Amino acid sequence: MPIKLTARSLKRYETNREIPYLPTQFEDDAGILMSNATKVIHKLDSLILYLADYDHLTGLPNRSLFQKHLNKASAATSSAPLLVGKTGLSLDSIVTSLRSPSLCLAPMQKLCNSLIIYLTRC
Repeated sequence: MPIKLTARSLKRYETNREIPYLPTQFEDDAGILMSNATKVIHKLDSLILYLADYDHLTGLPNRSLFQKHLNKASAATSSAPLLVGKTGLSLDSIVTSLRSPSLCLAPMQKLCNSLIIYLTRC
């Protein structure tokens, strides 16, 4: 029964991204399996959420994360309208003109971190 429960939970996560909450207190082999499956799925899900918010090449925050911060700031305002300015910076031409894209990574990371800090203070 515990192995079938674990298998069903993993299938639900695979199809619906439904996080399993299997029992973790048992110390037999089936209990350890359920506990480990729950831990691994939680870690994988947090990595999936992280990867959705950061560029896979540079590791910099992407539009998705910016939109989440913007929505959070917008929801925090009461009845006053939220005035927002938006600017974009395309790194494609800079990165492709360099022989080593990693040369621009540190300055861009610093710029993005500064923008995030500034936006969260607003």
